[in-house]
Amino acid sequence: MKKAVNKSSPTLEKLAKEHLQSLLPHPTYRNRYAIAHLSVEGYQDLLFKIRALLNVSIMALQHIDYLNDDTIVEPTAHVKSVLELVSRMIPIEEGELLDELRKQAKTA
Repeated sequence: MKKAVNKSSPTLEKLAKEHLQSLLPHPTYRNRYAIAHLSVEGYQDLLFKIRALLNVSIMALQHIDYLNDDTIVEPTAHVKSVLELVSRMIPIEEGELLDELRKQAKTA
């Protein structure tokens, strides 16, 4: 049995459009989302963020008692998640272009 919808209250669809803005439909992959608020100023900023995430992961892995820490459930899973994020952030596709620019800069 359907419930009557109160016309004066905002619809779920309207509320979703107004408030659910962090995940956007991925432009290429079906049933995937892109993170809307993950932005960088450029390649240098991206690489600094990647380095920071890697350094935090290294420090977490070096923490002697991280496996016995009750404040973080499954710390290994968290470190793995961060490392996967870092892996996706690395601009591999631009590597060929960067190599070519380096060569041209050397010969200029």
